[in-house]
Amino acid sequence: MIQQLESELRTTKDHLQASVEEVETSNEELKSANEELLATNEELQSSNEELQTSKEELQSINEELETINAELIDKVRELDQANSDLLNLFQATRIPTLFLDGALVIKRFTAAATQVFRLIDSDAGRPITDIAPRFTEDLLPDMKEVLRTATLRERQVHVADGSATYLVRMLPYQRMDNTLDGLAVTFLDITHVRGLQDEARHKDQFLATLSHELRGPLASVQICFEVLQSQGTDVKRGKDALAVAARQLEHLSALVNELLDASRIVTGVISLQRSDQDLVDVVRTSADDQRAMLGGAGVRLDLSLPSTPLWMHCDPRRVGQIVVNLLGNAVKFTDRGGLVTLSLRRDDTTHTAVLSVLDNGLGIEPEMLPRLFEPFSQADTGDPRTRGGLGLGLALVRGLVTAHGGTVEARSDGRGRGAEFTVRLPLLDRSPEKAAPPPVPTPEPGAPHHRILIVEDSWDFAESLRSILEVAGHEIQVVADGEGALAKATSFRPDIVLCDIGLPGKLDGNAVATAIRRDATYGAPYLIALSGYGQPSDKARALAAGFNNHVTKGEHPRVLLGLIADVPSQR
Repeated sequence: MIQQLESELRTTKDHLQASVEEVETSNEELKSANEELLATNEELQSSNEELQTSKEELQSINEELETINAELIDKVRELDQANSDLLNLFQATRIPTLFLDGALVIKRFTAAATQVFRLIDSDAGRPITDIAPRFTEDLLPDMKEVLRTATLRERQVHVADGSATYLVRMLPYQRMDNTLDGLAVTFLDITHVRGLQDEARHKDQFLATLSHELRGPLASVQICFEVLQSQGTDVKRGKDALAVAARQLEHLSALVNELLDASRIVTGVISLQRSDQDLVDVVRTSADDQRAMLGGAGVRLDLSLPSTPLWMHCDPRRVGQIVVNLLGNAVKFTDRGGLVTLSLRRDDTTHTAVLSVLDNGLGIEPEMLPRLFEPFSQADTGDPRTRGGLGLGLALVRGLVTAHGGTVEARSDGRGRGAEFTVRLPLLDRSPEKAAPPPVPTPEPGAPHHRILIVEDSWDFAESLRSILEVAGHEIQVVADGEGALAKATSFRPDIVLCDIGLPGKLDGNAVATAIRRDATYGAPYLIALSGYGQPSDKARALAAGFNNHVTKGEHPRVLLGLIADVPSQR
């Protein structure tokens, strides 16, 4: 029993010993594992520290990226704004612009450029040489020169059909790093500027011509006065001098009237005294009046008029002015021995009268025809001799023809081929009886003599009026302003008052007339406005102020004398 127990005890002891050994082995293994775990933990801690460092680095990089992204967003916004500003600039200025690369290939173009080159969107990427040229000048050599020298070039070019003129600026296209990357070509429309320059040049020519036209008659008048004042002048020479002075004064008056008519036409205030007239008689009378002028110039006139009347509702004086101006223009540009043909016919298709003035003179260049009827325009004849004139005659013709509802056109085959001017005027459907024109009143012997008060601030003009009226037998008093006129009217008791409108002082002519009409103490004189202001509105204001009549300074003295002769005597 004991042996059994001892045996079991030994067995148990051995077993325990083996267990202890196993435990010890396990413990050693655990220690080794623990050491490994500690080493691993240290490695993990090291890795964690590295990860933490990486995290901090990533956070720093993220912050930098966020800053860069914000900057990029600002840059994109600035680029968008700059692009929008550029697009709006192109749209606002509407300057045609091409952007070309170094091989002269189109990179892009503005919308306005499509009107100059007829481009479409698919033309981007095509060489500029593939685009059909529209200009009379070749721009390709200039573009190549800009690419070679990297310098700006400018030049004027003209559209082949003559419709426009452009100032072309070719600039080297440079990047921000100053590298050359093609061309920027802009086209500035200067057609209007050229027109203004031409207009200014025409006005300068007109002023020079006007001064020339005025100096001649003025010099002649001054010479005539010197002749008249010379003690050795006999009666015949004095009469000749007076005749010359009268002709030159008529010429000056015609120049002034031409200027006034041009001004009225430009401002649209031309007035027509219309009546039913036989156009055949009007044209024949006007042409006959010019025969002496044509004969003096050595030019023959061939007149072809219909045998039946052509009735028109018109101003006969203005229609006659059309004929006179066209004949004068033809004579001016036709050499001695030339022929001017004036014809008048009916066009039943358009129910108009067709007036034609044809000459075999110098002719008109084709480029001059479009602006021939503009004020201050005169053809460059290439003739060193002066042809005279103010350059207003044809402008007056167009204005008067238009005022009558007609049209005028010019035709010429070029220099040395003559010219033809054709006027079309509307005719009446009926054939009225022509009323006789009222005669211009002229003073007759035995006409009543009046007490006349002249109110005029120009001493020379007032004294010339005094002289001509005293010669006619009238009693004259002169004052220079409105206040003096009212004072003199009370003491002098005039039958007629000739009053200027533009007077110095507080009262102008209209105010003087109103004051006389409102106060019976001034009596009831016949009031005549005598003024340089002759527009219809000026006459209407004068009549509304109380004047009985209005006479424009510059009209022939016979008009004023006849008007005064028709005033009944108040004594």
